[in-house]
Amino acid sequence: MARAFLCGCVFALLAGPVFAQTRPETAPKQDLTEKSLEELMTIDVASVTGAAKHEQRVTEAPSSVTIITAADIRTFGWRTLGEALRSVRGFYATYDRNYSYLGVRGFGRPTDYNNRVLFLIDGHRLNDNVYDAAYIGTESPIDLDLVERIEVIRGPGSSLYGSSAFFGVVNIITRRGGSIGGIEGALQAGTQDSYRARATAGWASHDERDILVSATRYQSNGVESLFYPEFDDPATNFGRAVNLDGDEHVSMFSSARLGAASFQGAFSSRTKQIPTAAWGTAFGDPRFETTDSRGWADASYEHRFGATRYAFHGFVDHMGYNGDYPDSAGIVNVDDSHGTWMGTDVTAFREFARRHHVAAGVEYRFNASQNQSNFDQLTGDLYFHDRHESHQAAIFVQDEIALSRRFTATVGVRADWWSLGPKAVKPRAGLVYRTDTDTALKVLYGEAFRAPNLYELYYTELGSAPNPDLEPETLRTTEVVFEQYLSRGLRLTVAGFYTDIEGLIDQIEDGDGNVVHLNNGSNNSTGIEFEIEHRSPRGVLSRGSIVVQRAFDEKTGERLSNAPSTLATLSLAVPVAMRQLMLAMDSRFVGSRLTLAGRSLDGVFLADGIMTWQPRSRPYSVQAGVYNILDRHFADPVGAEFVQQAIPQDGRTAAIKVGFRF
Repeated sequence: MARAFLCGCVFALLAGPVFAQTRPETAPKQDLTEKSLEELMTIDVASVTGAAKHEQRVTEAPSSVTIITAADIRTFGWRTLGEALRSVRGFYATYDRNYSYLGVRGFGRPTDYNNRVLFLIDGHRLNDNVYDAAYIGTESPIDLDLVERIEVIRGPGSSLYGSSAFFGVVNIITRRGGSIGGIEGALQAGTQDSYRARATAGWASHDERDILVSATRYQSNGVESLFYPEFDDPATNFGRAVNLDGDEHVSMFSSARLGAASFQGAFSSRTKQIPTAAWGTAFGDPRFETTDSRGWADASYEHRFGATRYAFHGFVDHMGYNGDYPDSAGIVNVDDSHGTWMGTDVTAFREFARRHHVAAGVEYRFNASQNQSNFDQLTGDLYFHDRHESHQAAIFVQDEIALSRRFTATVGVRADWWSLGPKAVKPRAGLVYRTDTDTALKVLYGEAFRAPNLYELYYTELGSAPNPDLEPETLRTTEVVFEQYLSRGLRLTVAGFYTDIEGLIDQIEDGDGNVVHLNNGSNNSTGIEFEIEHRSPRGVLSRGSIVVQRAFDEKTGERLSNAPSTLATLSLAVPVAMRQLMLAMDSRFVGSRLTLAGRSLDGVFLADGIMTWQPRSRPYSVQAGVYNILDRHFADPVGAEFVQQAIPQDGRTAAIKVGFRF
């Protein structure tokens, strides 16, 4: 009955009246390039599109939402997506000297490749079709200088987005060519012999044509010498990995808009040397490296037929991974995976009455290749070769209706089908009380699922064992959120949450020394979050948050690994020198965490200092940053593929960046 109702609602919207064709309404795009630093800091970005697939005020959204603006990125000197997200309330990041991982509300499973958060770029899904991975470090395909804003939407999002929208959705909105208005670029140099160069060109015309083209190149030698006491032996250079931390990355991004049609293309490739001897490789061998590539082409079109607005979307994607793993005998084992997929979706939006919005849609994806292999480079001996193709389809509907002038209810449901395994139906419900002064009280409930990916199901080499019997993870979250704008520019947020997870997929080392993925019973997370932010008309920004939480195994009552019980952030930005100079500090505290083996790592307080000089009416800017300014020594927990329980992180580093435009 529920599925019949769901299909009926979707059909009613998708097959709505096809007459009275009108061009979709487009709002004039604000040109931010002419604004000063302090003006940028006070722009009120109080809307979000990813929470309900249409634009609405943050206080109306049926989620707890944080917006990171382009001004925030510029002011605090964030260089990667991971650096920006770790400043968000309730989020934290870890790094194993190859990939960066995001933790959310106490869940940060080592080596999960960020497959429990859905990442979107202008609505395009970033998570791939082999590992369900999304990149947030130097491997990320998007340069932060191209980002207009980042929408961080907490809580389960499977009722709109399906698998991977488990703990939340991160929607990255890119800049338009009109905001560039010519050519701009940036050159950056820093410690560890790190260099980055970007060139971007963009134009817009009065007939709604807009184009942007950009390319970025990054290179770093990394830390010259890293010490791992687990390898402190004369045969392994007394545990010192020297000149083994190199990182090279190139990315290209383009977008075009012509009226209601938009197009996007991207490609990126990153090669990283790995100094940690993970996966049983030979310590100190410079041939241990991985190369990851990601690319896509995307087209969309919006049109209004009668009272219903439709969004049509099509895409083609590719991912590639190649890893060279040298063993103690000098043989290089090659790990390889490639995925290609394409698909289309149609979403319909209709406003039946004021403050009564319905969104519904259908999606289809064909995974043309989901291939993994493993072989020896020298001999060509093939140890593992797995080829799959699959089909995925989904249908969803969400209804937002005003119960009264102040109360809005949101209900939604989505049904997913995958030819290789699970089928899922996940609901969502929310009640929002909102005053005329943007004070909101939200009571939210949602369910989500994450299907096991091809790597977890079938991979069979390099110290790993397959588990084709894996079941999907399921999640239920109940949340209460209070948001209040106390005065102009002053915002207070308090949130409490309870999350219950069944079948969390974890890495476990079996009796033969192989890493296998298993459904690890029941896990819970509870917590409360506080945040206060003030953006003054003079451009001063002050923001602080504290989160107290507990993520634990329901059967044993023990804390989960890499699950800090306390998180805190404190950010401050102040304009000086006739408001042409911005001084900023971005700091965070990550409480104690456990490794997979149960070892406790001390909490750490980290702070970055950024200075940005933007002369008025000048086509250039200069930014200098010092990261981990207190030179704290700390380590992040890592997965079962490492001999080490935790990997030491960088001490104090610095960078200087010169931006220009003409």
